[in-house]
Amino acid sequence: MGRHMAFLSSVLCTKRNISEGKKNRKKCPDWVLVIVEKSPQIPKGDLDEKKDLEPPGLTIGQLYFSIQKPIHFRAENALVFSVNNFTVPTSAIVGQIRQEHHEKDFFLHIAYSVKWLSVKWGFHCSKRGGGDTPFLTSTPSFRVR
Repeated sequence: MGRHMAFLSSVLCTKRNISEGKKNRKKCPDWVLVIVEKSPQIPKGDLDEKKDLEPPGLTIGQLYFSIQKPIHFRAENALVFSVNNFTVPTSAIVGQIRQEHHEKDFFLHIAYSVKWLSVKWGFHCSKRGGGDTPFLTSTPSFRVR
């Protein structure tokens, strides 16, 4: 168990969360109880913790748009979600992640962090339509640091 998961297990799996999780699982057994919180590596975050009840077919990308509103970060930064110290792809479905990684308090604990993106613009010439005039296009290339 990593340092991050030890932090989550000790702090967030409280009796209050367990009773709240049991109550919500009785009301909506198919829905996913999600706690999104800032990663311990982030010294300051706008969103400390957010509890939600989400449909099981929701993707991480859709969850991203509901979470990013209260979090303020610069344009060159990217919001990254992780579960059990593994980065979750945006195409992953929340219901499947819950089956694999839920805690004893019935919540799926997702940590967010902000990664710096380095964007380089490369220009290349191509001949379009068989003419002699080159067409200048720009293509971004992204690197996560």
